[in-house]
Amino acid sequence: MNKYFVIAMLLLIFSLMSCERDPNSAVNKEANPVLKGAFIINEGGWTKNNGSLSFYDPAKHTVQNNIFSAVNDSSLGDVVQSMSLYDTLGFIVVSNY
Repeated sequence: MNKYFVIAMLLLIFSLMSCERDPNSAVNKEANPVLKGAFIINEGGWTKNNGSLSFYDPAKHTVQNNIFSAVNDSSLGDVVQSMSLYDTLGFIVVSNY
């Protein structure tokens, strides 16, 4: 029994030693460009359902308006209150949608 245990442990050790982390060469940095700028939430009018989200790019001095509507093919809602970012996600709080 001890012989099989030693063989099993040696196989386990050699299998772990042969593992090597692959370099993360599959990441295409151009596919997910890092944008530097500011998101601007526009509250909209009460009961008008016209809240919106814009993005200001200070390097180009440009503003892209209504980016939520352009990406989601839907209005953002009535009164936009706040926005938080987590990794690649943006969470927007809206009243009266």
